[in-house]
Amino acid sequence: MKRNILIAAVILLLIVAGILAFLHFQGGTASPDEGTDPVANADTTVHVDIDSALVSLNYKPVNDGESPYFNVNFNVAYFKNCQWANKMNEAIVHEVTHAVKIWGDPENEEDQENSKQFWQEQYRFSGDLKATLQTFSQQLKDEYVSEFRTFATDTDAFLQAYTFEEETYAVISILPGNIATWTGHFYFFSGGAHGMNIPLALTFDLATGDTLGLYDFLRHGCEASIQALLKKKILAEAGASDDDELEAAGFWASSEDVNYLRDVTAIYPDSDGLVFTYAPYAIACYAVGSVSVTLTWKELNPYLSPESPRVLSSR
Repeated sequence: MKRNILIAAVILLLIVAGILAFLHFQGGTASPDEGTDPVANADTTVHVDIDSALVSLNYKPVNDGESPYFNVNFNVAYFKNCQWANKMNEAIVHEVTHAVKIWGDPENEEDQENSKQFWQEQYRFSGDLKATLQTFSQQLKDEYVSEFRTFATDTDAFLQAYTFEEETYAVISILPGNIATWTGHFYFFSGGAHGMNIPLALTFDLATGDTLGLYDFLRHGCEASIQALLKKKILAEAGASDDDELEAAGFWASSEDVNYLRDVTAIYPDSDGLVFTYAPYAIACYAVGSVSVTLTWKELNPYLSPESPRVLSSR
């Protein structure tokens, strides 16, 4: 009798253990208390809202004809309602102010990296992107008025040419894998034959707020291969088959200083691949304008860094 009871108890324990094991595996992934990090999970989509800051400031120092004048216009997308919004918006402010001060002031071109750090310190993000751009616009106007007064005794011809026109436009696109791109252009004109239209781009990891660069996508040591791929795409863009035809189309080709990877103005990912954009004069004459080529993910596959599949897991 005791033996039968013992056997029955063992069978009951085995049944209970089987039920518990079944329930455990049916539960799937671990709960957050067991160490799962929902932010680090590539399958977790980070929610973010997008808005645009519209700022315009116009001024004419004299009411005499169309010039001189001061016009500044911003239509810049920015982030709202996410953990890293301020961090990413600060990077946007730095990009915008750096573009204006570097491209709008030739005296800063001798050392752009040092200048970029300087202007980042001068124009800090206030926490409100529109208010920051309004303050920046007013500072630009104050500088313009001061300089205009300094040169007021010069010739009328100079004063008529003393203009400052700036327009910055940018949009945000959300890609799979919690990636966001901020892309647009910066145009400025300060007298002379023509203005300049400069491409702008930033790439963000929404899970961390970090700004991503080329080597978040590509591994080190592949520069020569990427340079060759870019040269092939630029030849196709120009409708050229060799350097002679490329130069005939207005591109710099024979100079030893030409490097299509080093001289790129802006890089950002999209669903097709990495987009490489060049400002006027970067790799071609002004008449060619901005040049943009895409290296597809298939073309880039041999050179992708170990992090790239995580960054764009749905590629």
